[in-house]
Amino acid sequence: MQEDSISLFISDIHLSESRNDLVTAFFYFIDKIAPSADQLYILGDLFDFWAGDDIETPLTLSVAKHLSALADRGTEITFIPGNRDFALGRRYAKSAKMEIAPSEIILKREGILLLHGDELCIDDHAYQRYKRWIRNPLILTLLRHLPKRYRLELAAKIKKKSGQSTARKIMDVNEHYTTQYFHKRGVSQMIHGHTHRPAIHHHGNEQYRYVLSDWDITGDYLKLEEGKITRHQFKIADFQSLS
Repeated sequence: MQEDSISLFISDIHLSESRNDLVTAFFYFIDKIAPSADQLYILGDLFDFWAGDDIETPLTLSVAKHLSALADRGTEITFIPGNRDFALGRRYAKSAKMEIAPSEIILKREGILLLHGDELCIDDHAYQRYKRWIRNPLILTLLRHLPKRYRLELAAKIKKKSGQSTARKIMDVNEHYTTQYFHKRGVSQMIHGHTHRPAIHHHGNEQYRYVLSDWDITGDYLKLEEGKITRHQFKIADFQSLS
């Protein structure tokens, strides 16, 4: 990353056919705001669920079209898998001209750790057990070879279960574990989503954790410019008449 470059960070857009306002707001962000940046980092849950790269819909095709156009204009796009779209693969990433990153990225010059955030919620034992099972490479391979119809039914069940969990409120990060995470990774700043609790947390010794909001009522993104992180928001309702 160059010293004078600009980076943008978003998470938990949860794009779906049922939320045209979110889709319209996202395309506005990609077409009008993101081109000013050198890098765009999508920190998981771009889609509300993902059943496979081979299942194309008007929405997935449109998102790939807008993202690839952004990349053609010079913005590098990096995607970190979330808990809703962890199965998104290289085929779709190639069509969207974005890079799929590991579960974490460290911006070394700035000392910033990027991640989705669910790995910090260790007190949610049921979810962590499920994550270890579903993310197992063997299980993922088996799932990808299932018939499309079955995968769509399974994705719908997972989506429904996730919706019920969200209604009960997503469990927040474990503060002590997160502070240890800072030390283990040797960073001074952290940016993540997942918890849907936008805030800036101080973990001591000049260590700060920036939490992105989900896109529901408000569109939310962070901007890194000249070493400073700032938050920017807009109302999703403003895009209802355009959707």
